[in-house]
Amino acid sequence: MAVRGIILDMDGTMFDTERMGDRAWAMVEKEEGIAPLSRYHSNLNGIGQKEAARLYRELYGDKVDYYALYRKKRAYMNELLEREGVPVKRGLQELLDFVRDRGLRLALGTSSPQEYARHCLRLAGVEERFDAIVCGDMVEQCKPSPEIFETAAAGLGLAPEECMVVEDSVNGIRAAVAGRFIPVMVPDQERELPDLGGAHIYVLQSLGEVPALVKQLEKE
Repeated sequence: MAVRGIILDMDGTMFDTERMGDRAWAMVEKEEGIAPLSRYHSNLNGIGQKEAARLYRELYGDKVDYYALYRKKRAYMNELLEREGVPVKRGLQELLDFVRDRGLRLALGTSSPQEYARHCLRLAGVEERFDAIVCGDMVEQCKPSPEIFETAAAGLGLAPEECMVVEDSVNGIRAAVAGRFIPVMVPDQERELPDLGGAHIYVLQSLGEVPALVKQLEKE
């Protein structure tokens, strides 16, 4: 099985920004008195802005403007990023070097908005490594829909079966399986695998293990 392209999720996969995001939401809660969705729902990673807004409407009706809250959260998040830098996950640099040296195609597939995603990539100094960048505000449906990954694969000029999707979230893995990609999970905050009808999911401990898996699959 030849892997010709790799599609990386961002928050929780490339960068340890989900915990930083939790800190930013805590600042919003302290200021506004509105609890983040994670207080009421689990398995939210990767759902995107539209779904988050819908869930807020279910909880609070018209009393809360999710997008206004999110703008506050983004402002706090940007302060943290500028002050502390982007927390890069273990093995990312090794993986990026492997992709370059191997001549593989590389895409970003994140449910985060494009402005935020590119800001993180630039701060980390890795934006130019990507051949395609697909974000949540560039598609109609975010994860667990496979649309982000399908759009990324199209941007690489590859079929889903030729692309490995590397994710940390259950919703991201669901999207990869639904789109017939090669699903690889590097767990972060979510550690339980979903029941996906027998679909095989490769589970690794860090991004640094991805190159060995690519080489293994080439022999199969």
